[in-house]
Amino acid sequence: MNVKSFIKKNYIEILIALVLVLVPFDNLPYLNNVLKELSYSGASYAALVLIGIFFYRLLKDRDVLRFNDRVYNIFLVFVVWALASGIFNFSNIMNNTFKGKSGLKRFIFQYPMLVYVFVFSYCVYYFLSKEKISVFKIRKYILISTIIVAVYSVFEVLYLLNIVDTSFILEKVSSVIQLYSRGEVYSRGVRSVTGEASYFSMYAAFVFPWIFSYIYTEKKAKNKILFSVYNMYFISLIFLSRSRVGLAIFAAEFLILLVGLLIKKNKEHRKITVGIAILLLVLVGVVNTVFYSNNTYQNTVSRVSISSLINSLKDPNNLSNVARFSLQEGAISMGLDNPITGVGIGQFAFSIKEHIDKDAYRSNEITLWLDETQTQYWPTVFSLHARIFGELGFVGFALWCILWGKVLFRLVKMYFKKDNIYTLVIGVSVIGCLISGMNVDTFINYPLWIILSVATMHYNNISKEYGEKYEI
Repeated sequence: MNVKSFIKKNYIEILIALVLVLVPFDNLPYLNNVLKELSYSGASYAALVLIGIFFYRLLKDRDVLRFNDRVYNIFLVFVVWALASGIFNFSNIMNNTFKGKSGLKRFIFQYPMLVYVFVFSYCVYYFLSKEKISVFKIRKYILISTIIVAVYSVFEVLYLLNIVDTSFILEKVSSVIQLYSRGEVYSRGVRSVTGEASYFSMYAAFVFPWIFSYIYTEKKAKNKILFSVYNMYFISLIFLSRSRVGLAIFAAEFLILLVGLLIKKNKEHRKITVGIAILLLVLVGVVNTVFYSNNTYQNTVSRVSISSLINSLKDPNNLSNVARFSLQEGAISMGLDNPITGVGIGQFAFSIKEHIDKDAYRSNEITLWLDETQTQYWPTVFSLHARIFGELGFVGFALWCILWGKVLFRLVKMYFKKDNIYTLVIGVSVIGCLISGMNVDTFINYPLWIILSVATMHYNNISKEYGEKYEI
């Protein structure tokens, strides 16, 4: 089969592979004025083509809607409620103005982003099911994505550890693929091809369980050793990012994987898990000794330890904490004051002044975000979950919890009934992506919607294979 024939036969799978491979390129400096929020992620460009093909098929055959599932029914209700919330708040939205922007314009811009991710996620779910793209192939494309990230990170590690001056390479590549600190050496920690260290951590939350599973599924001993070494390197990158959210997510994911693998009766898996845990302890010691001896950044951990993470998050003098937690608390206060409908999607910035604590103003970030004259600084929630509660109220937040609660319940029940490591991997990836939602408030978070598609497809495949449903 020649290349042209291969592409013609497998173009859908190629596009999905491109979406997965391009996920870490999340801070691109191109077409920002045209595609707005979508422009930053490399995955958007493949995703838009995929969605275009989906709608073309929909025009030809309504059969594309037959891949129905309760998860997407709940998701659709959530999307409709977001519209209803906007209608209920229409009078306030029309009157909202802040820093030269109107509430209506924000609503018109933000609501389509929610519709977009719904369509994208269902589109991926449909094509995965229709083209019978297995979790094995998904894992392979995720592995390719991590290899790109891991190889480029070598240059960062060499620079950060003062082994080789690779600044010339880092500056040149950054000028092409990154908007933040464009053309500069990012010295706060590993960010690889992503926008910043916390973005790298959110990407790692999505991919780590997948590459970790290779240690258990490979048959040959040399392959198990190879993937063990690769995982240790990738984990070291998470540590070297110095990201607090990265350390928190990794700790949660590794603990769940550890428990999930040890409770099963597979003796080989138990031995491997204990060995990996020992290697991880050694790695933590090395990283703390070599890399964390000189940490000058306020919103990073001082060393790889749970106590360091907790102390960093609890530090009342950490103005980064003050800024972010104050905005999140403000969003919660906003939801409590508008319990049914919230304030409407995209309206957080217009209402936050009324809900911010006076103590928060000791943070310069808060002052800049809430100062009407500082038009280049726009306040965000720094938490998708808090944003949903504030903007969509109890009803919207309840639907959000029901959606992801159903996904996780299915996976947990399925894992205990059918010992399938991919069920565990998908479940841990879901949890990691949801924790990532405590760090950013945008709906354009591709890992979150990809893993929703994969989890739903995997559930339906296992249900068909064994003739069982794992519903509540």
